[in-house]
Amino acid sequence: MKRRIIRLLSYPVVRIGIFVCFFLIGVFGVLSLFQIREIHTEPSHVTVEIDPSQIPMNLLFFPEQKMKTFIVQKYPRVKNVRFIKRYPHRLIIQFTLREPIAFLEYAGRTLAVDEERMLFESSASVSLPTLRLPVDEMKAGKTVSGKGVDMSISIIQSFRSIEDIRAIVLNSDGFLEISMRDTTVFVRSDGDGKKTSDTLHTLLKGFRMKGQVPQVIDLRFVNPVIIP
Repeated sequence: MKRRIIRLLSYPVVRIGIFVCFFLIGVFGVLSLFQIREIHTEPSHVTVEIDPSQIPMNLLFFPEQKMKTFIVQKYPRVKNVRFIKRYPHRLIIQFTLREPIAFLEYAGRTLAVDEERMLFESSASVSLPTLRLPVDEMKAGKTVSGKGVDMSISIIQSFRSIEDIRAIVLNSDGFLEISMRDTTVFVRSDGDGKKTSDTLHTLLKGFRMKGQVPQVIDLRFVNPVIIP
């Protein structure tokens, strides 16, 4: 019997067959060992849907770039994704969320917008400025564009946590009307956002030093027009 087994092992086909069997057993063992059984998200309140039929649910072969692209496209509030593998079977997904700087109202809809002009759904309870501007496309997951958008975002970025900007509206004359806590400001919708913000900062600082707050600041012309 022993000689017969030795004789069988001398055939290349038999040896190859045995090798394949052990190889397959090893592969299935590894796949089973590193099968994803736990998925944790950080922050914990963020949840995503992962379809196991679409991707290999195995830590060794988990397609990080493919899943990152999928999540960012499906969930516009997500700015970035990082995957951390905890062998043998735990996957941690860390999210970087977009922070809204204003709410955009147009065509009967309201969406949040961040510093990169990305639109997304948000129920942020913090007080944020309201933008009332005609935009090219009002859809979550799209980068917003339209008349006055760049100027409005630039001004909000500049005055964030410094001034109480309540709303920015594109009026019927095609100019932006900025409603602040005590002052109304008029600016060109197609102007230089940084230059306009710097000028407005300088003017407001000067008035504060004098203990005054102007009712209107008009920056649509070469020289500012101030109405006390």
